[in-house]
Amino acid sequence: MATAGSGRPLKQTISALPWISPALALIVSIVLFHAGVMIYNSTRD
Repeated sequence: MATAGSGRPLKQTISALPWISPALALIVSIVLFHAGVMIYNSTRD
């Protein structure tokens, strides 16, 4: 996120959220799904 010393206005950071948020959600959901599958497979008999 933008901080006082980053040189990037907060408005530019907020305007990037519509594409950053879905991309991050997709990455996180894929990582969590595969982590869940690995945990499931490791606990099966």
